[in-house]
Amino acid sequence: MHNLAGVAGAGAPAAADVEPRFFGDGRRFVRLLVRGGLLQLVTFGFYRFWLLTDIRNHLWSGTSIDGDALEYLGRGRELLIGFQAARRRHRAVRVASADSGSPRRAEGRRRAGQRTRAAERRGVARAKGDLRLK
Repeated sequence: MHNLAGVAGAGAPAAADVEPRFFGDGRRFVRLLVRGGLLQLVTFGFYRFWLLTDIRNHLWSGTSIDGDALEYLGRGRELLIGFQAARRRHRAVRVASADSGSPRRAEGRRRAGQRTRAAERRGVARAKGDLRLK
């Protein structure tokens, strides 16, 4: 057939021979999750970006593929900045779609505002003791 001895990578192990292994500490991971959960409570969920970074760092640093250890280099601040950028883009799209809404949608918003103002007037009239229907 073909002689593959001169081809780069011909001597490399086949994909089935490569074995990923996890050698991380389960207790350390549980402590990480408990500490992260408590910090999320205290910071009202703001710590989640740093918790995700710690989790990924723990899982990646405890994993080796064919004897080579993995390393996660991300930071919580980077996740936070990415989240804020996505949130700004989403908000801009929502505002743009609301401004360029159809005339039917604009009419619906106008009617909803009228109903709200009418309900407020009824509430004020009832508070003053005037129970007449308007």
